Amino acid sequence: HGDGELRGARHAVQGPGDDQHPALAAGHVHRRDMRTLRPMQWLNDEVVNFYFKLLLKRANDDGGAQLPTSFTHNTHFYPKLAETDKGYNYAGVRRWTKKVDIFAKQLLLVPINQSNMHWTLAVVNFDSKRFEYFDSMLGDAGGVLAVLRRYVADESLDKKGVAMDLTEWSDAVHTAGVPRQHNDYDCGVFMCQMAHCISRGGALDFGQEDMEYLRRRMALEVAQGSLLDDANLVDTLQTSKSTSEEVTQQLKVADVQKEQARTLDFTALADDIPTLAEGFRAAGYRTVMVASNHFLSP
Repeated sequence: HGDGELRGARHAVQGPGDDQHPALAAGHVHRRDMRTLRPMQWLNDEVVNFYFKLLLKRANDDGGAQLPTSFTHNTHFYPKLAETDKGYNYAGVRRWTKKVDIFAKQLLLVPINQSNMHWTLAVVNFDSKRFEYFDSMLGDAGGVLAVLRRYVADESLDKKGVAMDLTEWSDAVHTAGVPRQHNDYDCGVFMCQMAHCISRGGALDFGQEDMEYLRRRMALEVAQGSLLDDANLVDTLQTSKSTSEEVTQQLKVADVQKEQARTLDFTALADDIPTLAEGFRAAGYRTVMVASNHFLSP
């Protein structure tokens, strides 16, 4: 690389905390945002929203071939819908889906920020005709599911011109099988990972003991702009001759990689992206090369 490129890389690494890394500019993720992925930090909106973009990208890349079809709203959706001066306000989000038909999806995922204190996840499950709520503290859904029920009805009337009958739809505040957090700061990671598992059609197979691993994995995923354990899977899905058996095998490989990564001594790794990438590659992941940086450094 030339001197100019080297200086640019150094600036990307050593700039002030509100600098954007060039690779992340489109997602509006700054160093100060990435630092919320450090242990014992509360994830902010920017990291959550970027991660949900990665979930949406995976769903779009798959196109419903093997994974559930899904759409994700961002963290600003629910406040615009339900927490305005007017209370419930469908007009505030009416145009958010002008380019997408949520009724053509199997899942709609909505991150919920409760009183700016706790992250939870709401899911509209169109296949199962169910409004679902996932909380790593096993709390009450409050009025969230009623709001989403009203939203789906309004969306149907507005976009389809049809009054949707939701009388047979059920509400489910899940407790059995929901991973439990044991502190007051990991809720964002729990919420993001529940969305990851659900949108992949998988079990909620993680827990409090995985938070150190998951925070580092998320840091690398956000930095490289792709989900780690789906790289090979997406390649398989995009191969016209891929079979369901091949996809199933790739999912099994991804699960093995995840277990291998959990055993890495992440405490011995510096909190920088290239070192994280090296550690995950050692566990069998294929990672995307990213510019040398220290997002998580002081």
